[in-house]
Amino acid sequence: SKNYDGLFLMRNFDPLFKESIFKVDLQPYFLLQRSLIGNTNSFREIDSSVTSDNVRNDINLLDLFAMDINIESEFSNSFLNIMANFRTLNPDKFYDSISLNVNFLRNLYFKNIEDGQVLEDACDFDPNKFNTSTTYKSDLGVYGIFDQDGIYSAYGAKIINEYKYLDNNLSRNYSLILDTGNFQGESLSDSNVLISLERYSLSSSFTHNYKIFNFKESEYNDNFNYTPSTIDQGIFITANISSGFNYYSNSTSQSILQASIGPVFVYGDLKDRFLDYTYISLLPEYSYKRGESPFAFDDFNNDSRLIISIKQQLFGPLLIGFESNLNLNSDSDSYGNLENVQYSLGITRRAYSVDFIYDKDDEYLLLNFNIYNFGYDNFSSSF
Repeated sequence: SKNYDGLFLMRNFDPLFKESIFKVDLQPYFLLQRSLIGNTNSFREIDSSVTSDNVRNDINLLDLFAMDINIESEFSNSFLNIMANFRTLNPDKFYDSISLNVNFLRNLYFKNIEDGQVLEDACDFDPNKFNTSTTYKSDLGVYGIFDQDGIYSAYGAKIINEYKYLDNNLSRNYSLILDTGNFQGESLSDSNVLISLERYSLSSSFTHNYKIFNFKESEYNDNFNYTPSTIDQGIFITANISSGFNYYSNSTSQSILQASIGPVFVYGDLKDRFLDYTYISLLPEYSYKRGESPFAFDDFNNDSRLIISIKQQLFGPLLIGFESNLNLNSDSDSYGNLENVQYSLGITRRAYSVDFIYDKDDEYLLLNFNIYNFGYDNFSSSF
């Protein structure tokens, strides 16, 4: 309702210029509910401050349509992505209807080692062929943002460093990101005030996943009607330590340290009809924060929480799921409450899956549809 006044229909098309250096994806919308109510509440008044609240506006035919434009290009170890969103195609409302996100990424260093063998290209990796995989990667990124996620405008650069290790029972994922940029956005203390500051950031994350118990391993065959691949079953321990530090040009700063460790339980291979798959993840995350951001969009949340994720097969292809965060901060007004609650109901088959997801906090319903195994060359009998 915030961006499109409610219910809408969306259509994907094949990318344009697929054979050229640039690939262009167009995703048009027909705003069904906006057309039925005959007006819109998704835009502020013309010539008003960018922090002003939305007001009711009249519409014409072009207001019934919206468009996402995604432009991608890969060249010389570089990647360019431009994402533009038009919440109406009416030029009279372009002053408050366009958001833009531009990212350019240049690889500075890449090394991939599989079973002690250095591979020239990451695409050479075959998880069924190698037992261990180690990847080192460093990228330089340049970005620009306009009117998106609480940011009115931003531009800057970052260096992204990653290390990944994978074997049968252990995975490690480390990252270190340095970021500097100029940001313009709403003030944390007064949402009607727009401020502009330089921001210098350093963030890191260290994640380990251990498989401490293996239930069973199954060879994929024609008995698997509800999944396109075998499921890695067992009891896992996930541990993470992450930190962030932001310094702003008005001499303020904020920092946060988060640590989490918890079990993940996966049992069943979705081969039988009844209760043959259970996924339970319980991840306590503890936070310690100092300072606060002058901006509203990037102020760190210091609430410790229990991250809950559950998915269960009921019968045949039918699965239900639940995700939420239990607030563990006794000083918070939301202490003991479930936040970011999502419910899901899904149908999963070997060739496709359909999920209905309801987000209680943001009050949206998502229909998600996946089709698997495109490009599969090993043709076999149907099952």
